Amino acid sequence: MSHAHPSIATSELTDEAAFARSRESFLHLGMDLSRIGYWGRPGNAVHLWEWLRDERPAGAQPLAGLAEWFGNLLGLGPGYLGDSMARWLGFGFVQGIECAHRGVPLPPDFATKFPADLVGDALDSNDILRWSPDECALSCFRQWCLRWMSRNGVGFHPTDAWKAGAAFGAWWMQRAELMCGAALVQFEAARWEQRFASQALATHLERPHDNPWQALVKWTYPPGCPEGAAIAESSVRSLDRARHSVGRLREFLLDAVREGFFLASTDLERAKTISLVPGPGKLRELACMFEGHAGSLRHPADPDQLLHRVACWLHGAHPELMVSTEFADAVLVLRHAYDYLWWRGLLEGLTQRGVPLCGNQSGK
Repeated sequence: MSHAHPSIATSELTDEAAFARSRESFLHLGMDLSRIGYWGRPGNAVHLWEWLRDERPAGAQPLAGLAEWFGNLLGLGPGYLGDSMARWLGFGFVQGIECAHRGVPLPPDFATKFPADLVGDALDSNDILRWSPDECALSCFRQWCLRWMSRNGVGFHPTDAWKAGAAFGAWWMQRAELMCGAALVQFEAARWEQRFASQALATHLERPHDNPWQALVKWTYPPGCPEGAAIAESSVRSLDRARHSVGRLREFLLDAVREGFFLASTDLERAKTISLVPGPGKLRELACMFEGHAGSLRHPADPDQLLHRVACWLHGAHPELMVSTEFADAVLVLRHAYDYLWWRGLLEGLTQRGVPLCGNQSGK
């Protein structure tokens, strides 16, 4: 799926203009996360942070907000016709297949967005029925959508297109299971945000109180992982605080340290359980890394030093994300930064409560 987010500019700014842009970005973010990739462009960085902070469908909010959130993540664009609309239909199509595959019924209003002549056209059309397993099932569906819209002069509001695509996917799963199954298999090799989005509607309908950011963070960890659940919950609270206070990226990330420390201070058993997740013999190694980066775990780290070190760590641990110009990859950078800082806080809390980070304690 192509992206409709601010692109990385190719024209060179004057030194004065570049400094002004950088200064404006720093005032909005409170920090510099990177000087390269998506985060290295001030306008992009501010856009992404404000989108994440402000576009937050509440857990039980109308599904239209969910579609808009994923439309931004995937860069689907606002178009009502043409290739942009085919992408919205395709986005819904894959989600509808996934819902049918998992036995999750779609909300009743999805069927109302499903044009009756779409069914007849699908059954009569040789285009979609002659799909073969060596073709990309989603591309085949999109091309058929484009031809169908061209023949019928049809346009949709993006949210209606998403719902129509999902209703069609769920319906088509009952009639072309091989093609639909191939679409799900093909998505396993897609970019991470497309794999996440393909499952997101079914997941939301199963757990409607998880907002999209919380679901995204949780999805990046193994299913049922206690670390992922705790960090997802913490990051939602941190976003809420950022919204209602200064609202900068700096405060959001530093709040991860406080959240990790708070868990160790208030729910020691859960904190100790999470500290076992990384694997045998690794927890002390992790503690040594943090102490080497930002000082003893017996004392709070200097915030500026910690933010500098997390930026350095990101470039070393996730270089492909840091040089990427993709919006979604820049979102994933924030997930990794939050995780790093949350663990610093958790280990500070465990250390200050006298929990050994070696010996019979397993770790990261």
